Amino acid sequence: MNTSTEIRYWPGTSELTKPAKEVARILNIHYNTLFRWIKSGNVECVRFGRSSIHFTFDQVENLINGNRELVKIRREL
Repeated sequence: MNTSTEIRYWPGTSELTKPAKEVARILNIHYNTLFRWIKSGNVECVRFGRSSIHFTFDQVENLINGNRELVKIRREL
């Protein structure tokens, strides 16, 4: 995880976060699976209100490293 105070954008974009449905597509998992992981406390996320769930690049990187056998990453990030 990036522990410095430097802001880390998604590679190739000027976005700080991506919505949960887009992250699920990138990870090649169903978004219900991602929501289940969030609800169980196994995944960190950023919430903007009650129903808007987003992820930073570092959070997705941690998710991938912790669940390598479960996610098959799509190449187009």
